[in-house]
Amino acid sequence: MSNWIVKCSQMYFTPFVERMKQELLSPHVTQSDETPTQVIADSDHPNSKCYMWVHRSGEFYTRRPIVVYEYQKGRDHQKPLDFYKDYKGVLVTDSLQQYHLVDKKLPDVTNANCWAHARRDFADAVKAADKKDPLSVRQSVAYQALQKIAEFYNADTELKGLSSRERLQKRQEVIKPMVEEFFAWVKQQVSDCTVPPKSKTGQGLNFVINQEKYLQIFLEDGNVPIDNSASERAIRTFCLGKKNWMFHNTAKGASASAMVYSISETAKLNEGKNKVYLIILIRISQFQCVMITSRHIPVQSAQNTLIVINQCLTPQLGKKAVSEIKFCPCFVQDKTPVLVDLRILSPNSDVLCRHLDFQVRPLVVN
Repeated sequence: MSNWIVKCSQMYFTPFVERMKQELLSPHVTQSDETPTQVIADSDHPNSKCYMWVHRSGEFYTRRPIVVYEYQKGRDHQKPLDFYKDYKGVLVTDSLQQYHLVDKKLPDVTNANCWAHARRDFADAVKAADKKDPLSVRQSVAYQALQKIAEFYNADTELKGLSSRERLQKRQEVIKPMVEEFFAWVKQQVSDCTVPPKSKTGQGLNFVINQEKYLQIFLEDGNVPIDNSASERAIRTFCLGKKNWMFHNTAKGASASAMVYSISETAKLNEGKNKVYLIILIRISQFQCVMITSRHIPVQSAQNTLIVINQCLTPQLGKKAVSEIKFCPCFVQDKTPVLVDLRILSPNSDVLCRHLDFQVRPLVVN
């Protein structure tokens, strides 16, 4: 079964996921996260960690959301640097230093940090406090910090139904003063040495001060979410799965898993059914191979290609499979293939692919 998944990934899924990646890097806001995984044949020692990275379109881009998984052996800054080298926009992440280096090395990329991470040290401090004295807990610096964060967090949640412009306006009017007051209060706590610097609360205060620049990015752009929860949700399926299958054997297997998870998570975000999504992709890819290597169907014009494709795919997809074809000439060896962009409009794949273009190369036979 593992070999089947690897072969399907290589034959059918990789080109589609590459196309998804192009679409992913089009919006102005993207989000990213990573989680450790074990890959036996790609590890230096038994306990070494490899990583599965997830990249998704910004939370507020709901028309055609995309999730792309990517397996990497390491976690250094070169990994996101390679992925986002041609990107122009805002990258929402946790506070990992590797992402800050991307912000510094790529002038067109701005890193925004996650407020859910910013509150964690304070939450840990409150959890560890003595519950026998609730008044003391409520008077603690950690509890006050959580309350202040919750105020503008709740205010921002109420803005999710607004347009980007309206959300930005409300953030400037309502939330920005709260955030500025919060940072002034945090700096005052550190200046007054109200808590030990190495305590959980002290670490939380210093963390917030160090990340101030990145934590305020969401106030400048209505399309930037206040936290990175969307990408954490996108990678949660993988995190739950690895508790059962424990590890990958090879890097090829991990990469194949990344392809399948990319398609599966994207299908879910687009209200599609994973099984149907995968079946349609495989059928279309098989059609491509049959057309090139076996049937040698002459393709003389866009209209002829449209007729041939509909004849082949309509029995599987129902109604008319393809409604639009665009030609872009290219040359391979001594043959002349034609690059064809297909726009799927069948009832079974309209919601599934959300009009996502993908490519096949039919052979022109002289």
